[in-house]
Amino acid sequence: MSIKRCPAGSQIIYRFGFPSRELTDAERETLEAGLGLPSGTGIDPAVVKVEYEPNGEAVKTLEAIIRDGPGAYHAIVATPASDSAVGPWRFRGVGSTSGGAPVAATDDVVVRVTRTFG
Repeated sequence: MSIKRCPAGSQIIYRFGFPSRELTDAERETLEAGLGLPSGTGIDPAVVKVEYEPNGEAVKTLEAIIRDGPGAYHAIVATPASDSAVGPWRFRGVGSTSGGAPVAATDDVVVRVTRTFG
């Protein structure tokens, strides 16, 4: 599980993918930079969603997912500009068949939303 930081009131860009094999650290960094998965390794489920839990609240589902390439996706989530947003936000990419059977899921990613000082 990786931990990233983001100030309250900004957007979190959550990049994820469904590779057919374990990625190397360099390949993972390439995916997180928005440059996709290695050729021939991406899996595209029929339905792709992001489940996220903002700062200990109930899990929410985001279906507005952007496909960056074979098996590579990202979602954009806006955080409120308030202290209620401050804390850990957990994200997970989930893929399923058109009938809803799960076929892929990513490891959890934690983004720590921090206070802004102005």
